[in-house]
Order: sequence, then structure tokens, then C-alpha cells
Amino acid sequence: MDIQSDLPSNYKLCERFAEYMRQRFCFLAFSGPKSPQPAPLFNIPVDHTIAMHQMVAKLAEAYQNRSIEFRRLAEDLGHKESGAAVDREAAFLVKHPTGITPHEGFPPVLDKPTIILGEGDTIVLWYLPGALANNTQKQMLSSLESLPDALQKSIVGRNWRTNPDYFQPESLSGCLEFAPAIHQLGHSAWTDIPSISMALKTKSGLAWASKMSYPSTILSAALSIMHPPMYNARLRGMETLSAWAAENDELMGDALADWSMVYTNISLIANWGTPFHRDPHSRSNWYDILVSVGEYKNYYLDILTLGVKLEYSPGTAIAFSGPSPSWSQ
Repeated sequence: MDIQSDLPSNYKLCERFAEYMRQRFCFLAFSGPKSPQPAPLFNIPVDHTIAMHQMVAKLAEAYQNRSIEFRRLAEDLGHKESGAAVDREAAFLVKHPTGITPHEGFPPVLDKPTIILGEGDTIVLWYLPGALANNTQKQMLSSLESLPDALQKSIVGRNWRTNPDYFQPESLSGCLEFAPAIHQLGHSAWTDIPSISMALKTKSGLAWASKMSYPSTILSAALSIMHPPMYNARLRGMETLSAWAAENDELMGDALADWSMVYTNISLIANWGTPFHRDPHSRSNWYDILVSVGEYKNYYLDILTLGVKLEYSPGTAIAFSGPSPSWSQ
């Protein structure tokens, strides 16, 4: 008998993972009689159980390491602030100091799970090196097998995000946006109806989403620990969106059938470095999540506004509130 046959492939799978991961996080982070160890999920493949345990262990370790304080600077940011002005970012750092003393002129490098606190002890950043298990990374890499042509075509040079100068030559490179429900460029009013992104409309895009089911689930379940209100809001949004798509948009329904993430947008970026910038399309009480997979070393996420560098090794997950701090990679 196939013990996995009763598992859903959409956002409902995420909720099953999330409940177990929340219980295990409480067991690790708040040990005591009120935080019992949760019963194992017997119908989940062993490698995915290991992946959940590894992610939760890093979350618990980060939660207990909160040595850095950072005052939120969202109120000082202008509309769609790019973060590309070095002098302006340096002024932000003076006005909102991190309390970190650089060593010999260089910013400190974080290399262990850490949270960075903002005003009112809100968590503005989770840094989780080693959060993704090896099998999870392999699954994410294997999902790219059907996408080399689409990735290559995405490098069009219209702006720095798709400029060939920032991609490694002679490698699998490119940048694709996958979204089962997105406001297309030029259609972002509240009266506009979201639609499926171009990359997800193709057979290769749908195959990618299906192969990403378990990694996406683990990342979304982690959000339920890092930011429960945001996770719950997005979960309700996926429920509403799925019900609407079933009645109104067959293509969106097909995409949502294998979309196990509570986020409605994933940027797939391969072999790309970035200039100094900020991603302005967010809000101060939201989290964006960055995930790294592959084989490389000596890569860092430079966050000038925080005055830190994050070691960005394979298997790292970083969640930060937006408008995000200015950074480069």
C-alpha cells in the first residue's frame, strides 16, 4: 500500500507539515512539561521528516541567539527606495545603528543561526545557515532539469536584474518568475484580476512546480514559526484563491494543484550576482525568504544597512522584513 497516497500536493500539505514543525519548535525552543515532543508523522517519507527536523533545529537555534539589535528604518525610506545610493545607506546606518563594532574596518560575518531584532523586539531577520537538508537541495536542483531553455531566454538585458553581466557565463543561468496568481505589469489596481505568470503556464513550468512540492512545503511551514500572522493570512488567501480558480480560471487551478507554498510568487535565480540595491515591493510587517542551493563557497550577502555580512553557503535560508535592507551578493 502506498502510504503517501493520501497526502495532498497543494497548500493543504503545507498545513500538515506546519502543525508538526510548530510543535517540534516549541519542544526544542521552550523545553518543559508544557512543550511535549510531538508524535512522528508516519505517512511522511523519511527524508522529508529529516528535512523538517533540520529546518526546525536551525530555527530553534536562531531563536535562542538574539545578540544583535536593529532599529527598523522603514519609516525613513522613500517610496520604492532602491538602496543603490551608498552615501544614503551609510546615513541610514548612522541614524539607526546596529550596535555592532566592525573589526578593523570590516563588517562582522555571521555564520551561525541568528535572529536580528527591531523595535519592540520584533524579529526583522532570521538567518538560518544549513537549514535545508541535502536531499531537499538535491530535489530543488533536479527541478531545474526542464528549465535550461527558459532560463537562458530570460537573460534579456533590459535592466540589471536580467543583464548578462551579472550572470555567470557557460553555466545554467537565468531568472524566472513563477506565480499562480500575479498582477501582471501594468495591471496592479485592486480591480484587476490576478492571473498565472507566463513561466508557470508552460509544461516545463508546471513540472517544476510539481517537483518543488516538498521543498516549498517545508519553507512555507517554516514561515508558520517565523511569522504566524503572515502565514495564517497567506493560508486563508490560498484557500480563497483556490476556490475562486476552481470556478473561474482552469489554468490557475492546474497550477494551484501542485503549488504547496503559501507564497504566491517565487523568483528562481540561477548563477547570479547582484549590485547594491533594495527590493522595495514589500511592507515592514512582511517577510521575504531567500534560499540558496548548489555547490559553491565564499559567497556572502552584504547588508550595509545592518552593518553585517551573512555567509551565504548552500542550504541557507534567510527571512527578512520589508522594505528589505539594502544588500548585494
